[in-house]
Amino acid sequence: MAADPGGLTLRGDEADAVADTCEAFAAALPPARAERFLQVAAQARAGVIAPDRLEDLQRVCAAALETGRARRAGTAESERLLAAVYRRTPAGSEQAAQLAEVNAALARLAGRSLRSVSVAAPVPGRYRLHLALDGADLTVDLEPQAVTVSRLEAG
Repeated sequence: MAADPGGLTLRGDEADAVADTCEAFAAALPPARAERFLQVAAQARAGVIAPDRLEDLQRVCAAALETGRARRAGTAESERLLAAVYRRTPAGSEQAAQLAEVNAALARLAGRSLRSVSVAAPVPGRYRLHLALDGADLTVDLEPQAVTVSRLEAG
């Protein structure tokens, strides 16, 4: 089940987790802002999130997962379900592509001896991991919404 031109299809357990989370999210907002999230909840209960509501779905899933609300309000299963749904959204697919790129860069370093590792915080909430290995240097930027290879030099 993935996002497609017809929207994102949810299984029954996913639909319940998304709908419950959207309804709780909407309850914390003024009525004018809550309506769009109530629409996502209704679409979830129907089993398909329309393409024009995927951004709202991403926002609710990300907020519930990042804040720990998914686990507190539901269970570890609710958290797992929302994470699975998020991974099938456009933002989740982009995140998976970023992680694949970083993992491919890390795989190129397999078998090399590690000389040093450091972590820096260039600005609050953003981190830079630097690995110096025999014959290679890798710098990975870790930001709230992205993980990227900013430098890879391998001999």
